Amino acid sequence: MVSEIVIGSAPTGAGFTLGGIARSDAQVALTSGWTAEVLAGTQTIVARGPQASGYETARDAGLDAAQEALDVFCIRGTLNLTIVRVEATHFAWWTDSAETIMRIVGVADHNVSLTATLSVVDAHGNPKPDPPLPVVWHRSFRYFRVSQMSTDLFDAYRNLYLALESILTTVVPIRQLSNGRSEPESIWLRRALRQIDATLPLARYAPPASIDPPDDIYQDVYARTRTAIFHAKQGRTVFLPQHLGTTRAGVVDTLERLSRLYLDLVDKALGVRRTGGGMTLGGFNLAMQSFINTTSEVAISDDDSPLDPDDTAVNPGGGSVVQFAAAYDPDLDRSGCKYWLGELHSAQFGPVQRVSRLGLLHHSTLTQAGRLDDPVSLLGVDVLQIQLGHRLVNTNHPRATFAT
Repeated sequence: MVSEIVIGSAPTGAGFTLGGIARSDAQVALTSGWTAEVLAGTQTIVARGPQASGYETARDAGLDAAQEALDVFCIRGTLNLTIVRVEATHFAWWTDSAETIMRIVGVADHNVSLTATLSVVDAHGNPKPDPPLPVVWHRSFRYFRVSQMSTDLFDAYRNLYLALESILTTVVPIRQLSNGRSEPESIWLRRALRQIDATLPLARYAPPASIDPPDDIYQDVYARTRTAIFHAKQGRTVFLPQHLGTTRAGVVDTLERLSRLYLDLVDKALGVRRTGGGMTLGGFNLAMQSFINTTSEVAISDDDSPLDPDDTAVNPGGGSVVQFAAAYDPDLDRSGCKYWLGELHSAQFGPVQRVSRLGLLHHSTLTQAGRLDDPVSLLGVDVLQIQLGHRLVNTNHPRATFAT
């Protein structure tokens, strides 16, 4: 029998996927009034708390409680696990007008990889072999590679900033002051950005609406983001790892601009260019338009079959299934991500009393299938919402999605 996640009697809560299976039960009551629980043999942490209003409030408060609980489990030596793919899979519930509403969220990545090849021919039209490229190595490459291999956003940012620092000190060395000390980092960085702006205009790497690109990049990359991630002193502005919300979204945006700046500096300073292309946001929006303009449905099933890329039904193992109408919701949009939302009342659950698999259908064709690590019981749920989305991932671009 597969273990089920039951929400219990708490008016608000949320559940998140862990990076491994728990070997023992773990529970904690937090001073915030929330509790959190992980059951042995499951891969889900469930946080339960007092009354909250709406999905986002329940999700964010539940995530904070779950992260705090995992910190406590780790310091006690009970469990050493972390929440993964929080933006791609989770569930939350809350109470509204005496009804318990649960929303299950899932995202399917659309991996796009584009490359172009240029052929050189001789006077007779015969292909000429490409000359061997010189082997160029710079120590900043190591930091960049580690940032690309990281599964954690803040860890990736740290190493990407170090990559920038490494290549930038090659282009604009740190000065030695008359007192024998090195130029302070903040002063050097401001000077370096001003200097390279003369040969590599920085406007395209600055935040939107920038009027002074070198200074705005300094504030964006260093003063606001780098210092908040690299430091943890009490009383200072710090970014706590694995926190969802505007802080995380802001770091993702800064990381994207920092990635482009670093790679273009490497190209300009060393003649090393990253190959490959990708789909623009405009192209992705255009590709999604055919889905937006068609009839859509979401489906839930108690089928426990493993996922298969060739699945054409949400219940390939023959489990019970319920399909219901869904609609594209522009209010849920994020950059490179489109969501559809469907809602079902308990009287329509029928034979499906727990959700193991879920799917998104456009024009009756399954375009996305997902499987929960641990089935979620619908006991006590009055209204079920399913939010499923398509997300653009340019695999040749610097990394922009992270497990933690």
